[in-house]
Amino acid sequence: MAVTALGGMVVSHSVRTGGYDLDEAIVKLLADSQRLEPGRGHLDLAPAFAALARLSYRGYASFELAALSGDAAAVLPASVAYVRTKLAEAGLA
Repeated sequence: MAVTALGGMVVSHSVRTGGYDLDEAIVKLLADSQRLEPGRGHLDLAPAFAALARLSYRGYASFELAALSGDAAAVLPASVAYVRTKLAEAGLA
């Protein structure tokens, strides 16, 4: 299944229903089709993190970027703040 065909809603449903191996699902759950930093691409982290919270997931996750949407000194701190906010909203922080 192509990562670009998956969004947070599709995969978070799959994680809830056990449709995927958990490790594979987490990789696809956090995949953005544009591969930009979190907060700038197509990926909505709220449903993705909510699915992980329902599973009481406390492991590691990472983001792989192909490009940045702007100057690293500006966009990376904003991206980290976005991820922290979404983690807190999901009860994972």
